[in-house]
Amino acid sequence: MANLSAMPNLEPLASREYWLASEPPRELEYLTRRPARGMFSTADDMAHYMIAHLQDGRYADQRILKEATAHAMHTIQWRGNPGAPGIAIVFYQDIGNGRFVLQHGGDLACQHSNLWLVPSASQRSYHFLTFDLAY
Repeated sequence: MANLSAMPNLEPLASREYWLASEPPRELEYLTRRPARGMFSTADDMAHYMIAHLQDGRYADQRILKEATAHAMHTIQWRGNPGAPGIAIVFYQDIGNGRFVLQHGGDLACQHSNLWLVPSASQRSYHFLTFDLAY
């Protein structure tokens, strides 16, 4: 799989992490721990990915996931308590604004992202923040 080090022309476009605004940016951080791994993506590509999930694996006139695969990824596979949020494939179930949502987050030292899908309402939200949670 390609990464920014294999595609140096994309590295200047990557968001930079700062411990403090008065310090220079940190080196790009690559998540290589298993099983989680990591990815770099554009906001535009994340929007396409979320739309495809809300359209059962289709984006525009292309199918990027089989419909059965998209449904399986949204189906709760495990729940610790009958009324509590559960865990799906790739996504975690959460409660947002009083309704169940599918979400997946990611964190580096100073960058944090969260993707939320509300399939029942065809709504999506993606948040990307650059800061250190310790401050």
